[in-house]
Amino acid sequence: MENIFQIGGQVTGPSFIGRKALVQKIRQRVIDSGGRCSLSFVGLPRIGKSSLIANALDPELMREAGMVLVNESVSAHESFESLWKTIARKIWRQLKLMNLCDEIMAEAFEEYDSQPPVYALIKEPLEFFFEAMKSAGVRVALVLDEFDAAAEKFLGKRHYFEFIRDLASKTCYNVTVITISRRQLLNIEADAYGNSTFQHIFDSIQIHGFNDDDMEEYWQVFEGMGSPLTREQKDQLSYYAGRSPFLLSIFGHGLADRILQGREPEPEAVYAEKSTAVLGYFDSIVNQLRRDESLNKLLQLTVGPKYDLKASDLDWYIGAGYIEVAPDGRYYVLSESCTCYLRSVSLERPTWPVVMDAEKRLKRVLNQALTRLMGPDWTTVIQQNPDLQSLIDFSDCNWRIRQNWILYRVISTLLDAFTLGDVVKLIRRFWEQSLQETFGDRPYDQWQDGFEMLQKARTALAHSHEEYLSDSDIRETELFCRRLEETLG
Repeated sequence: MENIFQIGGQVTGPSFIGRKALVQKIRQRVIDSGGRCSLSFVGLPRIGKSSLIANALDPELMREAGMVLVNESVSAHESFESLWKTIARKIWRQLKLMNLCDEIMAEAFEEYDSQPPVYALIKEPLEFFFEAMKSAGVRVALVLDEFDAAAEKFLGKRHYFEFIRDLASKTCYNVTVITISRRQLLNIEADAYGNSTFQHIFDSIQIHGFNDDDMEEYWQVFEGMGSPLTREQKDQLSYYAGRSPFLLSIFGHGLADRILQGREPEPEAVYAEKSTAVLGYFDSIVNQLRRDESLNKLLQLTVGPKYDLKASDLDWYIGAGYIEVAPDGRYYVLSESCTCYLRSVSLERPTWPVVMDAEKRLKRVLNQALTRLMGPDWTTVIQQNPDLQSLIDFSDCNWRIRQNWILYRVISTLLDAFTLGDVVKLIRRFWEQSLQETFGDRPYDQWQDGFEMLQKARTALAHSHEEYLSDSDIRETELFCRRLEETLG
């Protein structure tokens, strides 16, 4: 028995798990229909787009159908002309191997191949080459992978995109064009020259994580190894990997290794071994979001707080595959552990030391006051108090405790996990009972404006929006923090 899980790169054969229904759908549209179509596959990095196309359009299957298949990465070329030089030569080799070439095609290819790499000189011969194939009844499937790179490689020139549009849409050609990218074609063209020439020519198919059928096939791999995962192990694995094919392959590889070595398939142990790869993937997602200027709103949706969202933002992130909805209605990114990681990203933003010191002081005095009132286990007491369960989101706090363990291997208390907002709510709730004397024996309303200003500043800084704070806001916050220092010590 061998470990079939493969980490990274295109996967085929037994290593290709799931996506069976989607594979059949692609084959039906590209091969079985007998016609042509234009498809755009869009999804997050390492969601399995390239592997999906490689398995759906298996080269042997394509040859049996009499179709010429060329799969080329746009990012591997310096220019539009270089890309098409490689494509044309690959097509020609396929034609010869499949014994499909005739004199007209040979003449057309020779005319194209003899031209220098200048668009004005290669455009017409290249079009003639594709027309000759159409006349001979040859169907071509052209896969343009890493199409995001077109914005840069095509030098922002509209006519390069128009060439692909014509190839995909004009009846004088018989070419199925398939693009693979992480962003929608509309956005790629907009980056290139500010408009769109062929986005509506292509049927866009968004690739998400595994569905229920795919997950069942994944679980069955371990059953086939004689070591089916328990419900607890499945829950642990789902916490770390969600339904992300790449994350599932990392954990699947580690779990399969453990099974083959006669050890228990423990997801927690695999994470300890593979955390560098997992966190590296999370980093790549965050970096992509930063490049696309999409990180801030994703943090608002999944981490909070929300302050400049539009109603359409959630739909966009769900449609793009960033956000999944948990059974309890909570939003998460890729997996719950990735969402925890995003929380740490939101905390890495520059924050005034004086604001952070103030938050620590408030937590310290809250702990002292409630310990006197309820004893050292006061955090357990308040979690069991029905009146306080609506005041504090304890499930959110438990997420932060889990995050600290996942990212830093630090065991945190509930107090550690409280946000500044949680702390202020509890201070208000127990003010008369045990905190008023600590705050100079003054009524809460004499401190309320300062607490609100402190929370406003903390929120703006945590999301790198210092510009949301006026000079007056900054002065008031600093004065309030000094007041806390003088009062609380």
